Amino acid sequence: MSKGNFTKQSTATGICHAISMVCILLTQIIIARVFGAEGRGIFANAFTLAGFLTLMLDSGHAPANAYFVASGKQKISEAVNSTLIGLVISVLLLAVFTFYTVFFRPSFVVLLSNSIIILAFAVIPITWSTEHMAGILRGTGRPDLAYWVYGISSSSRLVSLIGLCLLLHLKNMEIVFITGIIGAVMSLVWVLWFLRSHLTFACLRLNLQAFKQSIIYSMKFFFARIANPMQIRIEMIVIPLILANVVSLGVYAQGFAILNQLILSSTVVGYVLMPRVAKDGTASAFLTARVCRLVLFVSVCIGIAILFLAKPVVPFVFGEDFSATVPLMLIMLPGMVFRSFSKIIYYYLQGRGKPATISVVSFFSLAVLLGIDILLIPVIGIKGAAIGTLCSCLVEFIIFAILFSRESGVTFAQMFFIRKEDLQLIIDKVLGLVKLRVKS
Repeated sequence: MSKGNFTKQSTATGICHAISMVCILLTQIIIARVFGAEGRGIFANAFTLAGFLTLMLDSGHAPANAYFVASGKQKISEAVNSTLIGLVISVLLLAVFTFYTVFFRPSFVVLLSNSIIILAFAVIPITWSTEHMAGILRGTGRPDLAYWVYGISSSSRLVSLIGLCLLLHLKNMEIVFITGIIGAVMSLVWVLWFLRSHLTFACLRLNLQAFKQSIIYSMKFFFARIANPMQIRIEMIVIPLILANVVSLGVYAQGFAILNQLILSSTVVGYVLMPRVAKDGTASAFLTARVCRLVLFVSVCIGIAILFLAKPVVPFVFGEDFSATVPLMLIMLPGMVFRSFSKIIYYYLQGRGKPATISVVSFFSLAVLLGIDILLIPVIGIKGAAIGTLCSCLVEFIIFAILFSRESGVTFAQMFFIRKEDLQLIIDKVLGLVKLRVKS
């Protein structure tokens, strides 16, 4: 992939990300306004539980497909066959856990009806299928198209939520999860459309060798695949377990959801970067360093804006029930800014074929988070959860920065300090988008 293609794909992915961010924010506003802090807490708990199962029971083919197809170690047909085996196994495991959750109601399930549990879990197999196919699309050199699954999913969910909740006045929480299924189906249709030329019945046969290769990669990546995302979600389960307070969970979840956009901004470029690193990791080291500088600079700028705007804007947009969200956001803000940097190194190491390294760092960071939560939440409530997130993100940032420097030979100055040519690149891209808008 040439430098020009990398920039174009990153820009296209960024546009998709912006659309997705707006749709996610509007969805959160509708849920908060219609169902209040308690409803927001129930949604956060169910969404996190479904997300945890998505990570825990998944065969891990999404990153494996991107790596093996991009590096030329698997053909597309081999990746598809391997994925099908993994999906069958994962769905069987999900069926067992769904039965357990519905009939035995473990304590981490907060005020959920059986219908909500089933609907929340129903989206998981569709999500697996979408992400696995998107991994193949990334490996073919089109990560920009693959990233659109998130834009399609979030926009479809928003439109259906507006139609069902606001226009038809359906106020049951089940409706929220039905819109999630609609969004997931639309994103799956999107990615299958672009892979249609590679998906034929003739190639659908067992390929145990490719499956074994992908599973080995996935097992090395297992703790990273679970611990890294759950590092920013696990408190949606921990808080109700310790405090038994769904309203506090809703307040915390909303603040965290806003700050999570800082992490997603680094995912935009990291999504495009990973297949490039898989092809030529040595040549991509200094490109990765430049990406780190740019992402950190943009995240700091956004963080400063949040620092000044959070207090007046959050209660106005989401309602007075969420006023207590602001102090929590200010505690977590520095950690989330630095985590945007960590996500770039996360994708770099993924492309270098070192999933085990990511797993170790992610597991350690999650352990720090849980340790602080257990110590502080019983004493100072949800502020303890915010402090845990801050410390965990800072630990992860420090370790990843040291690992990247040793792995690539890039200095800390090259990673952190913005340069004149970096600023010029940002200005040129902004002006280019403005000119394109004016012409249209």
